[in-house]
Amino acid sequence: MQENARTPFLEIARKLGVSGATIHERVGRLLDEGVIQGFTTVLKPKKLGFEVIALVRVTIDHPTTDMQEFNETLKSIPEVIEAHHVTGDTDIVLKVRTKNIDDLRGLLVDKIQYLKGVVRINSSIVLDSPVERTRIPL
Repeated sequence: MQENARTPFLEIARKLGVSGATIHERVGRLLDEGVIQGFTTVLKPKKLGFEVIALVRVTIDHPTTDMQEFNETLKSIPEVIEAHHVTGDTDIVLKVRTKNIDDLRGLLVDKIQYLKGVVRINSSIVLDSPVERTRIPL
């Protein structure tokens, strides 16, 4: 199902040698347990005009920053497609996607740089992504 969430349950059942009802029940249980969070469509960003990916390292002033509020603010910025609290010299690494360099500049300068609690940002533009997975290695 990780390869193609639209695979019919009966096709999965045939491959596994079980009934369609068994697959339906197992998928239902995995949904109930939160193992499967949902089903999604994977889009090709470049085909939609989103040409630029950047990694943005954000350093935060911890004593004065409400992290829950900060995280909610990040969620409200559509160009932020991933946010990871990390160890090391910075606090958060963001993966952002924009249509072009001008949009990236606007995102960095007008939005991220001035978020409450941000002390410093440092960004790297992604030149190539030879490995991009959506699958969990089971």
